[in-house]
Amino acid sequence: MIGKKILIPLLIVLLLIPTLRNIALLETESVSLTRHVDILSKSHSYPIINIEPEEKNIVISNKYFGKQVQIDNLTLNISLENTTFFPGIIRNLTITIENNSTSEEGPFGLYVRTPYFLIASEYMVLSNSTGNYTVPFEYVTVNPIGNVSPGDTLTVYLPLEGIYGVEEKGVLSVVIYRGDESLSSADIEITMIPMFSIDAYLEEKVLNISAKNYTTIHVTIKNIFPKAEDICYIRNISINISSVPPSEIEPEHVVVLEINNTAPPTNLTFRIEVDQVGAYEILIYARAASAYLVNADKYIEFPGELAVRKILITTTQKLIIFDEGHEQYYRFASGYMQGVIGIASEFGPVLINHGEFKAEILNSEITALIIIPNPQPPSEGQDIFTDDEVSLLQSFLESGGSIILMGNWYQYFWPSAKQNGYDAITGKYGVYWIDGDVYDNTSNFGRIYDVRITNFANNTIARLMTSGVGYVRFSGTALNLTESKASIPIEIYPILLGDNDTFVTLGAATEPHVVNGTDVIMAVAAIINGSGRLFACGSSYMFSDYYYFGDNTVFIENLFYWLFSAKKLDLVISTKPYVYVGETHKVTVKITNRGVIAISDIVLVIAPQEDLTYLNQTTTFVKDLLEPGESWTICLAFKANKPGDFYVRFILSASDYPEEISRTVFLRFKAGGIPLTYVALGVIVVIVVAGVLIFRWKRRATK
Repeated sequence: MIGKKILIPLLIVLLLIPTLRNIALLETESVSLTRHVDILSKSHSYPIINIEPEEKNIVISNKYFGKQVQIDNLTLNISLENTTFFPGIIRNLTITIENNSTSEEGPFGLYVRTPYFLIASEYMVLSNSTGNYTVPFEYVTVNPIGNVSPGDTLTVYLPLEGIYGVEEKGVLSVVIYRGDESLSSADIEITMIPMFSIDAYLEEKVLNISAKNYTTIHVTIKNIFPKAEDICYIRNISINISSVPPSEIEPEHVVVLEINNTAPPTNLTFRIEVDQVGAYEILIYARAASAYLVNADKYIEFPGELAVRKILITTTQKLIIFDEGHEQYYRFASGYMQGVIGIASEFGPVLINHGEFKAEILNSEITALIIIPNPQPPSEGQDIFTDDEVSLLQSFLESGGSIILMGNWYQYFWPSAKQNGYDAITGKYGVYWIDGDVYDNTSNFGRIYDVRITNFANNTIARLMTSGVGYVRFSGTALNLTESKASIPIEIYPILLGDNDTFVTLGAATEPHVVNGTDVIMAVAAIINGSGRLFACGSSYMFSDYYYFGDNTVFIENLFYWLFSAKKLDLVISTKPYVYVGETHKVTVKITNRGVIAISDIVLVIAPQEDLTYLNQTTTFVKDLLEPGESWTICLAFKANKPGDFYVRFILSASDYPEEISRTVFLRFKAGGIPLTYVALGVIVVIVVAGVLIFRWKRRATK
């Protein structure tokens, strides 16, 4: 009987063991499923402007073309005195065939195909020792030009005339035949130029329309027909100006009655009024009705047409320039940097740069930030940046602008100042780039060059940039900090550091270490001349959507907050997925200042649904001051007497913060189930009873 009495509690305990296990798993699952609601204070998103570079005018080269070939005893020449044409100008294509043999050679033929803006004469002139002969010429066919006697030379002159005044290049194809055999050929690049030119410039290429919504475009029209060729009058030049998107242009249409090539150019002005943020493409189209050549007494029916494109950028904030004009690898260009560009667009309009940096844009009054992913040389040995660009970037920094420079590992990195790489820009400030690679044997993502950085420098800026950051994923090179050579104040702050197993080589991981451990600096911040801000980082991978942007988003956001001296409050709300009716639903609210400016008089108001029981004493929480990088945590508790989803509104504001943050979170209460506390107490009671019974049974057994 006693055995049965003992067995029953034991069986109950055994049956409760799986229940205890499930309770433990339920608690674990509740923690792992804790809901984090990351509330970012999003500002207005500005436009991303991708503008192809403005086309450059064709340069008048006045280039001679000549080609000579030797075949057996024949010497053949194809030449053109000048490959640049204007409407009305005639130039001779010259062919010579010199027969150095003792027998007659031939028959020879000539094939010519012109671009559409040139026309060949209907006649060509053949010249040899017997005289000059004018013979018909047919376009795009093989024209017979006869035989060449021993020791004689045949010269062919074919007049070519420019007829359409367009700014274009084309190919003049010439082939010399002997019978059916092609002996020599040439494709000659021909440049066609209108009789006039148009130059245009905007008084402001970047217009802040919150202060002024109009600007002026100046247009200069000049007769550029060569004076050495003839005196030229161009008549009735019609000029039309339009824009996309449409703008108010005054006047839209002008006619210049006459300009000649001995008079000064004609200057015109147009007023452009705009009403939206973005980029306006302004098209200036001009077409001349006719022209007259005085000495030749010749009228030209199509003296020229020209279209000039100018871009006006309108904004209410300073620009952010993302550079892909320096041979960037496509996964470091804008197509794969949308994450970074998206963050940047929260702070101002983003202009995608193509080609060289221009002085009118690299102005700290117009542009706030320049982002340069790893640049590459156009070809081996060529400079990365021009001398002017290096000077412009330094002047931009020293006058209060900000720059992000992203490097790369040694095989795809050219930092040397001799090649106008990054050292030419930052070496002046004591920041040099190692042409190498960073490795870590233990803290990595499976490959020693795919580094997991968890060692952050201990300074104010590093703490700000790494607030809320557990690690930074990195692949690239490191930096070497030296004494500044600049005559202006420079402050350098290391940000990302190596750990005990980190090292740098100038090549593969097996090569000698040049830097080890915590001396490895992978990113630095610098304050230049009091207000300019530089972030130099050895990796472009950590910013690329294709690679590590997803791992590094919080760090990159923090970087922008520092660059823009932003005020930034983060509100993170953590809850369990659900609790049962009768249990307490605990909510943790964490408010973090991720900006660079202290925020005062912070107020959090809690507004729960009426059917929800709020267990805290107050619904209004106040924090006098929250320093950059500092967090404020509030614990809340709620109960419900019936199952369902109940909302709680969280309203966050501060006296010196630009906006109010308002968010709603739903708390779920499920029906049924025994509260875990009661289950646990019941199990304890059963175990105690079983223990008592076992103890009594043992005592009786010993008697």
